[in-house]
Amino acid sequence: MKAQIFKFSLLALVTILFLSTSCNKDNDDSPDDLDVGTLVVKVDGETFESIAAVGTITVTLDTLQTFIISGLKNEGLTNITEMGLIFLHHTDETMTEKTYQFSDGDGSCFQPLGVCGGIDYTNANIFNPSESFNYESASLGGSATMTFTTLDYQTGGSAKGTFSGTLVDGNGNSVALTEGKFNVLVD
Repeated sequence: MKAQIFKFSLLALVTILFLSTSCNKDNDDSPDDLDVGTLVVKVDGETFESIAAVGTITVTLDTLQTFIISGLKNEGLTNITEMGLIFLHHTDETMTEKTYQFSDGDGSCFQPLGVCGGIDYTNANIFNPSESFNYESASLGGSATMTFTTLDYQTGGSAKGTFSGTLVDGNGNSVALTEGKFNVLVD
């Protein structure tokens, strides 16, 4: 009798665990589940997760403003990798909660009130420079899609969103960015 109760209890426990995990619908695409100061993306299927991320607004050339979301990953004392989402626009234009799409040769910065940008993925290996790399969406064949789901575009504000793209290096090699998301404060 005790063996039957034990088997029944074990079966009930396994069934409850199975149902509770199989019915869980995590939304892995949402930046809302990220801690502030985080940028995560898959690069050719491998996860890149920053140790720190921040958004920065600067004014250049009196009429142009840059907004950079940068995530850093420390891969050793002398080996740092950075993922940067870059926007350039006239100071008369403001960034909004929407999707921005850019491709190589995008000239929207040169149009009145245009926004252009892209994604850079760079590694600086001080002791082994041959292992360093730089991939950009602005290179021939590159593209980037970046969506702001939440954006308080001002110093002291915040930004959340998603991104993806194809980045190309100087030799024509490419990497695919998928499932990218960020949650940053704006300096």
